[in-house]
Amino acid sequence: MGYKVISLNIPTDYTEESLRQIIGRQLAIRNFFFQIESKSLDARNKRRIYWVLRIAVVSGEIKSGEAPRKENLQIPYRRQKPTFQF
Repeated sequence: MGYKVISLNIPTDYTEESLRQIIGRQLAIRNFFFQIESKSLDARNKRRIYWVLRIAVVSGEIKSGEAPRKENLQIPYRRQKPTFQF
């Protein structure tokens, strides 16, 4: 399975189906899974407002790249000093 992260500028009224079509056309693949990693609104030009999406795509048709491994978050336990109230 290949893995790729892409960045897209999408109109504000997009649907999941239209997003799937755009991803498929850009990467020239048909069968894939995707996850939106970040989403921000670009409104610098008031006449053209759009979403900037960072999307992780996983597919057998993508030949390169591996999905990054997620590290477990290790939070050390610290004993706190007791607080005294007078």
